[in-house]
Amino acid sequence: MTTKMTRRTFLKGAAAAAAAVSLSGLLTGCGGDQLADNEVQIGPFIVKVYGLDVALGTASGNDKGAITGKVKLRYDAGGSSWQGGSYNNMFKAVVVDANLMKWVDQTKLYTDKGYNHKSSLWDATWAADQGPTGKVFGFFYSTWGINFTLLGNSLATPTSEGGKEEVGNGIYGDYAVCEGPQPYYWGGTWICGAAGSDNLDTIKDVMQKLTCDEAIMKQITMDTQDYTNNEKAMNEIASSDYKSDFLGGQNHIALFAEAATKIDMSNAGPYDQGLNESFQTAFKDYFTGNVDEDTAKANFETAIKEKYPELTDVVWPA
Repeated sequence: MTTKMTRRTFLKGAAAAAAAVSLSGLLTGCGGDQLADNEVQIGPFIVKVYGLDVALGTASGNDKGAITGKVKLRYDAGGSSWQGGSYNNMFKAVVVDANLMKWVDQTKLYTDKGYNHKSSLWDATWAADQGPTGKVFGFFYSTWGINFTLLGNSLATPTSEGGKEEVGNGIYGDYAVCEGPQPYYWGGTWICGAAGSDNLDTIKDVMQKLTCDEAIMKQITMDTQDYTNNEKAMNEIASSDYKSDFLGGQNHIALFAEAATKIDMSNAGPYDQGLNESFQTAFKDYFTGNVDEDTAKANFETAIKEKYPELTDVVWPA
């Protein structure tokens, strides 16, 4: 959708950062008479626990078992004391935060009212909306999106056809950056070395220089307008007279340097990208009227189980 949540907005939530998050290791559950032996309650959710090896022990009395922060099942082995059994991959449910469904409701309303163009990230409509003929007010972007995507989309004559990155070519110079509703992060630029290489010393030197060398990282920003991961270098540019011609003379690095310190990655996890993309793809059909909400939910469940077979269940907010 052209009007969309930023990745960080998409991720933030009450307890699991507003996204579908795998709760495979940081949970505290408590059992009671109202719950089945293989269920735990997490806030308003009751989640089933899978993969119990009943040969190791069974619940007894009023203690139905518990899941600690390390995801261990505690069970009564028949004696007077409790013993711990580790089940590292036992509990893998996706819990959809209520704030995520608020985003669904809001986006559906905005789509029905024509507040967006029903586009998707990277599609032709989305790109055209950022150019000289576009009528969209603004876009949520990452730092790298400015130079990597937005700048090129702003040009009437692309550089591949002889156009120049300068004022007068399309709407180059008309954009500016403002702080969003909350800090967020969205990926980055990565460099990897090949396993088994016979040039390890060279690889190490290149990787260190491109990721840790203050002077080089400062120059990368000066050359590309991107924000690199060297706080000292970025603060130096932020406090300087640096200006971006593409952004009408704005020093956007100063804005980024201030916002970067507010980013909270404590709820980041390995499933974030896949779950986020699958969720948006599934509900795009709901926003555009091709399926109803229940079908969108079912499609999301199917998509993530195909992508992550180890995620065994999806819990939707009541």
